[in-house]
Amino acid sequence: MIRPSHTVLVVSSSVIVIERYNRYVSSVVCLT
Repeated sequence: MIRPSHTVLVVSSSVIVIERYNRYVSSVVCLT
């Protein structure tokens, strides 16, 4: 059984990773 707090932690960390990835991709696209 998954604790709700654990799920929130995973979701928030996933969002942070996705935002970081999007920022990296957009910066690369701007440079090329």
